[in-house]
Amino acid sequence: MPELHSPNSDSVLSFNSGANKYRFVGIHFTGISRYNLIKLGDDADSGANASTLSQFPNEIVFDRVYAHGKKTSDLRRVFMANARAFALIDSYVSDAHEVCADSQALAAWDGPGPYKIVNCYLEGAGENVLFGGADSVSIETHPADLEFRGNYVS
Repeated sequence: MPELHSPNSDSVLSFNSGANKYRFVGIHFTGISRYNLIKLGDDADSGANASTLSQFPNEIVFDRVYAHGKKTSDLRRVFMANARAFALIDSYVSDAHEVCADSQALAAWDGPGPYKIVNCYLEGAGENVLFGGADSVSIETHPADLEFRGNYVS
């Protein structure tokens, strides 16, 4: 399994405004990122939220991936999925934990979906999966059209 590793506190992958049509199959993602191991879209701290639907990362699929933090370092979330048409399928996501803060295997608060999370192992110390929790740019970008089935949450 090929590995993408971040040796510093940056995300292993970061999808900027308008990223479109990516599929990752059979890849191992890890690193010592402090906040988001894999970052799709903008976060609440950056102040650069997408203002139109076309600015959200679109049609991003993670299939049979192994994505995890390190047991000895904090990681707020493995996937920050502020996107359109996001899928996480047949994957193993673990070691999302942070002292004095919530942590998630996957979180999204500003992306219209649809979201497909199917047949995955999801491990987060705070919430395993979180939709919401921060303000969306508009009513059109609230996470919606969620498919969540056949998962094991720990």
